[in-house]
This record gives sequence, structure tokens and C-alpha cells, in this order.
Amino acid sequence: MGKANDHIILLVTTARSLHATALKKALEELGATALRLDTDQLSAHSWPNYHVSTSSDLASIPLSKTARRTTNLSAITVVWWDELLVPPELFAGLQHKEWARLETEKALLWMLTSFDALYVNHPTSILAASNKLLQLNKARQLGFTIPETLVTGNARQAKCFAKSATVYKPLSRPTPATVGDERILLTSLVNAKDVASPSIACKLSLLQRYVLKSFEVRVTVVGKQCFAVAIHSQRSDRAKTDWRRYDIANTPHYIHKLPIGVSDKCVALTTLLGLRFSTIDLIVTPSRQYVFLELNPSGLWLWLEKLTGLGITVALARHLHRASGAKARANPIQIL
Repeated sequence: MGKANDHIILLVTTARSLHATALKKALEELGATALRLDTDQLSAHSWPNYHVSTSSDLASIPLSKTARRTTNLSAITVVWWDELLVPPELFAGLQHKEWARLETEKALLWMLTSFDALYVNHPTSILAASNKLLQLNKARQLGFTIPETLVTGNARQAKCFAKSATVYKPLSRPTPATVGDERILLTSLVNAKDVASPSIACKLSLLQRYVLKSFEVRVTVVGKQCFAVAIHSQRSDRAKTDWRRYDIANTPHYIHKLPIGVSDKCVALTTLLGLRFSTIDLIVTPSRQYVFLELNPSGLWLWLEKLTGLGITVALARHLHRASGAKARANPIQIL
């Protein structure tokens, strides 16, 4: 039984998320009530306990396989949205198992976004903000320098573009299971011959002009706060083109002070895309110009804390806690 003045924050995540674990702990240390829903740990036996009805205010969902108590969704004031991943094995014995999984995943998505709460970030905003071309256009409108970018399925255009230093950037989240080759999962330098290969020429692809780097900056935006880390990727042959090839031992990370104008643009872009949290990747050129690369509406940050001591988790917890308190005061609720 909860108290009427509890700050109820729901973490929609998966069991593997260390970020959710750290965030839940930080929230509880602030005195908030944080409920965690590991969507990859759901059980088909619990489906009868999931229900939302338009004929009443009742909407409930169990938060684990073993939970006997369901939670009234109308009691949730804030939702931190990490990942929704319904386990496909739950439907292994069904004739139309993929259809059943998709139906269940869509229904759960709708259930978890059908009540009056503040989302960080809302799934629809995450989807819209993931559009790399939209990000680039909005960033340019705000005054960011952006790299020349081309999305095309025209081999002649692609070859002409790639005569100068060019990178190929995946638009989706490919995995070895879907493409069979981990080497093309990350941003990669390509030339005119590469872009004529079947893996690129047979589909629409995003090509971007390569920008010379002094170092890179990862900016984590929490509300109106910016936490910036300089990533010296050029000291590692492995991480030079994309620091996500992770060579931490040879890639120094340092807390970085952003120019006020750049910091303001990062916050403005996050807000413009309907987000309260984001991670933004920038390049700092040898001439000290800041170039916008992309924004991730659900980016990770724990490794930055570990390497630099930045308090991103605590800042996010405080942001959620304050938002929950404001929401609760505006719309008092009774926890069932």
C-alpha cells in the first residue's frame, strides 16, 4: 500500500539494463518510489492481470513474473522509457507466433502510454527524434555546423559524392544476426568503389562527408543541464573513425567545458525534438569548430560517469523526482 504523496516513477526497461539499476537506486536515495518493469521478463501466465478499460479508470499491470500485486497505471506520475522488449519465446508454441508477439508488444506499448504521465522520453518522441535527417535540419536551423549528407540509392550520385573523404552510416540498428558482418554495423570510411558494392548500392544509404577531428564530444542533456565529455578518439587507430569501436585504454575521456553557445544549442535541439533527455555527438575540428553529428534520444551514459566522475545518473534522478513531485501536486492521486 503506497502513500498518497508518494512520487511514483515507472522505469520501463529490461533486466540487462545497468542504467535502470543505477537510476532506481538514485531515485530511492532521493526518497522517490521507483517501480521497475523489465519487459523482457514478462510471463504469458500474467496476461490475465494486464488490463485497461475505457469504461472505467482502472488500468493495471504486474511488474514481474512473480508479482502478486498489480499496479494501477493512473498512479504513475513519471515514466522513464528505456526499452520495451517482449520475449519472442512466450509465443513459441503458437501457429502465428510472430503476429501474436507483435500484437502483444503493440498492446503493451499502448497500455503503458495511455495514461496521464510525464515521459522521459515518450516513445513517439523517441521515434520521431531518431530521424537523422530531421536532426541535421533542426541542428542547422539552430546554428550548428553540420557535415554534408546524402541519402541515395543512385550509384552514380554515391560514387561522385564519395570522391572526397566519406563515411557510410547505418540508418537502423543492424546486428550480426541480420547482416552477418559486424564490420558494417558502425560508421565506416568508404570510397567510390565501396559505395558501388551490393551492400550499399542495392538499397537507400546514408553517406556523410568525413570531418577532420581534433577530438569528439559526447554531450548528455538532462532537462536544461549539459554534461560534456571529450573523447580523444584520434589517439586510437581502432576508434578513429567511430569511437563506438571502443578502445577505452587508448581513448582518453575528460570532462569538457562547452562554450555557452554550444551548450544552449544542445538544450534547444533536445527541446525542439520533444525530448527532456538526449545524448549528442559532436566533433571538434583542428580549428576548434564544433560540428554536430547526431542525437540519440535514448543514449547511454554510465561509462562516462565511470571514466570521469560526472554525476549524470543523480542529475537524471533529480530531474525525474522533481517532475514527479510537480505532477503529483498538480494532479493528486491515491495509490491502490
